Amino acid sequence: MSYKLKLLPIILVGWMTAASSAVNIDNRDVLSGYSSLLSLFREVSIEAPRLQAIRARTSSAQEKQSEAFGALLPQISAQGSYNKNRQHAENFPSQAYDGQSYILSLNQVIYNRSTWQNYQKYKLLARQKIFEAQDAESEIAADLAERYFKALASEDQLALVQAEWRATNKNYDRVKALYSRQLATITDRLEIEARLDTLVAAEIDAKNQIKVTRENLSELVGRSVLEPLERINQKDPFIFDLRSISYWADKAMVSSPALAAKQKAQESVEAAIREAQGGHLPTVSLSLNAQNTNLGYQNTQSPKTDTLYAGVNVQIPIFSGGSTSARVRGLMDELDASEYETDEIRKRIKKEVSTAVLNADSGLGKIKATRQALYSSHKARLATEKSFEYQTKNTVDVLDSIREEYSARRDYLQAQYNYFMSIVTLYRWSGRLSDAELSQLSAWLTADERSLNVELDDRVPTRTDSE
Repeated sequence: MSYKLKLLPIILVGWMTAASSAVNIDNRDVLSGYSSLLSLFREVSIEAPRLQAIRARTSSAQEKQSEAFGALLPQISAQGSYNKNRQHAENFPSQAYDGQSYILSLNQVIYNRSTWQNYQKYKLLARQKIFEAQDAESEIAADLAERYFKALASEDQLALVQAEWRATNKNYDRVKALYSRQLATITDRLEIEARLDTLVAAEIDAKNQIKVTRENLSELVGRSVLEPLERINQKDPFIFDLRSISYWADKAMVSSPALAAKQKAQESVEAAIREAQGGHLPTVSLSLNAQNTNLGYQNTQSPKTDTLYAGVNVQIPIFSGGSTSARVRGLMDELDASEYETDEIRKRIKKEVSTAVLNADSGLGKIKATRQALYSSHKARLATEKSFEYQTKNTVDVLDSIREEYSARRDYLQAQYNYFMSIVTLYRWSGRLSDAELSQLSAWLTADERSLNVELDDRVPTRTDSE
């Protein structure tokens, strides 16, 4: 007893720490006015119609399991009747009398393979629905992450187009000053004006894309998502233990709810076959009856009697027109189809996991490469603008250098989103995309409005390799 009392403060502290951590995550979103990937997922997991539908089907399957199990338990029934009778018999006076009959019956299955295998079938189907619900949750989480990052990418596009317009307009002011001193041509001025007009059109398209991606995100969440979204933290590197393809493939074969659902579906068909084959076997049941009545044969009046009956019933099937054999053959075909489907999902999981690992691995290299390209294009733009002042570069060179720099910025941010989605896909198909994994991904996001401003330092993502 004293040992338990000593552990009590430790348990309470652990519980309070965990609760405080969860509250801090939620409070961070509330206080900042931002929505994170994790907070939106928690909304979706409650409100999503897809999840609600699969949960209802899961509940229905569990009730069907209970229904099938009930057939294995004693079946008790009571019956009572009260009637008025008038009897006429030849050479006997007519008589009228009241009839009463009360019966209490109990029937218990002793051996019935079909009934037992029917219960096993619905038990497996209920497990199948549970795994399908888990897979649906992972699928929706991946869908949410994809829509979330597309919304961020559309906002990036608008911000970069506007930044490019400002950089181009700055050079336009410079060209106008040079043109007023006859140090630039009218062609230089017109080319920059054309580029500015193009960027205005691109800005209109970017604003529309923001509305489209926000609408897609709102559809999944179930409400209008108008608040700002947390972005990738450009200050702290995100480290992910990628490991090998074989590690994730083995993990998926054990943990994937999609594969587990197919396996349970296959096992339920096997149980259905055994149920159908039970139609060729005898059944044994126990019957207990208690009867109290004052009626005899053909409702003739008799003294009130109490009858107790106990019996064992054996039923042996002989011929049912071939329907039992036909049912077995049909279920065997269903089993073949289920085995093919299980093999198909197993191959797809291996492919998806392998592709995700390869994309994540190459994604790190692409992030580093696009960051270096951004650094180089930024330096090239500064050099081109300087050279333009000394008239060793023309306006087209300046416009190209600006376009290349902001294209490199766009590629760098998109490379990060692609890397994130590779990890999400890896989690989804390995059966590990849940609240805990989304918490990890959300830790790489921030509510800092300056996160879009990529500082040209040496920060790059890193990975760890372990088996």
